[in-house]
Amino acid sequence: MILNDHLVNTKCIFQPEDGSIKNAISTNSANATKPDNPFQTVQMCDRVSNAEAMLLGFIAENSLPFTMAPKIVDLAKGLAKDTKALNHLPMERTSASYKMKFGMGKTYFDRTVSNMKRFKFSLNMDQSTSTNLHRVLTVLVSYFSPETSSVVVEHFTSIDLIKVDSATITNHIIDLFATHDIPWTNLTSVLMDSCNMMRGCKSGVEARLRDMAPHLLDIDGDTCHHIHNASKKLCEPFEFWVERLFTDIHNDVKWSTDVRDMMKEVATLIGIKFTMPEQFVSHRWLSCYDVAVNTKRLMDVYRVVYYAFMDKSQQSLYKSVVNDILKKREVSEDAERRVKEIQMELSRKNMTKDGQARKQRIIERLLERNTKTDLVLNFYVSVLPMLKSYIVLFETKEPLIHKLIDKQEELMTKFLACFIVPDAVSNKSGKQLMNLNLTSSEIMLKDRKCLWELPIRN
Repeated sequence: MILNDHLVNTKCIFQPEDGSIKNAISTNSANATKPDNPFQTVQMCDRVSNAEAMLLGFIAENSLPFTMAPKIVDLAKGLAKDTKALNHLPMERTSASYKMKFGMGKTYFDRTVSNMKRFKFSLNMDQSTSTNLHRVLTVLVSYFSPETSSVVVEHFTSIDLIKVDSATITNHIIDLFATHDIPWTNLTSVLMDSCNMMRGCKSGVEARLRDMAPHLLDIDGDTCHHIHNASKKLCEPFEFWVERLFTDIHNDVKWSTDVRDMMKEVATLIGIKFTMPEQFVSHRWLSCYDVAVNTKRLMDVYRVVYYAFMDKSQQSLYKSVVNDILKKREVSEDAERRVKEIQMELSRKNMTKDGQARKQRIIERLLERNTKTDLVLNFYVSVLPMLKSYIVLFETKEPLIHKLIDKQEELMTKFLACFIVPDAVSNKSGKQLMNLNLTSSEIMLKDRKCLWELPIRN
């Protein structure tokens, strides 16, 4: 073997009659040029491109969101560190389900319960409806971990509720503490939303839990919900004028696919990007801001489409509105001709009584009383972003309490500055802003100087 290696390295061309050295040289030459890794001879850029193609193909075949791409890459890097174990890794669906529930799930749960017995902790509870229409109470626990020197937030449990009231939720929490022998003395606070069922001062969940843990800190409800409630109170004088429009347009497009398709074509013809009308969620009131922005952008499309559902006598009154939209958008003659054809098709559409009533409500807000609709929309788009900015900061991954407090003071100052003289709110602390006498006429701006006014209800 040493001789053969020497002969290969020195490129010896000596060849005896039996050809033994020649065979040895050719064999070793083949072994010397054959790479251990089949990808060794491929350039790195091509190997990376091949890995990217495999990743994108996996995402496409399994209909995964693109946000999973970096997480899959990190997982692949972690698994590749031990290739021998990876080659012996079977994971079928049934096995994965069993090991997740009775392996990983039980291990993490036992660790969380053990830490709840050792450390002071806080609970975060919220009730919601799952995709299969089950009412589920989710409970998170947060505590300071000496191992990581940081506050850890972990999932404690999710409870399937048949009846949702304060007594039922409280009894489930008490049973969990008793079953796992968790001391009530370690519970320091409970974070919930601001509904009466959770935070009612007499019979809410928090009031009932104080019978078991009278030392609970009063940290108030979720400030995010307070902002939603404040937004709802601010919009109350408008009597759901545009909120009803949002809901009617969303339902109309949802149940009438032909209207949706023609609406999309009209948007393309007049040069507006079409997006599906979003749903307004009443218990998340600031969702009306996002819907208002898209509705304002698509307002010309809606008016051109729903003009077709008006009576002939009404169309003669509002024909100029549609013509002005087409002229403003600089629509070509062919596109204008196609728009009128679409309007003729929509006018012949058969509708149920509910559909007719819904379209009449939409027409009233879009065309007959469009001034009021425009005023309310402009108010929402102008004022609600101030409240929305706090919600965005609150819903970040790890919001810092001092930043939230600063944002609250900034939000209150900007909001009060809409109708109070600047000297009364500038350079004021949060406590000073709270002590302002908002009923005093001396600090209120005159009507003409207000940055916003409520539209007249006509």
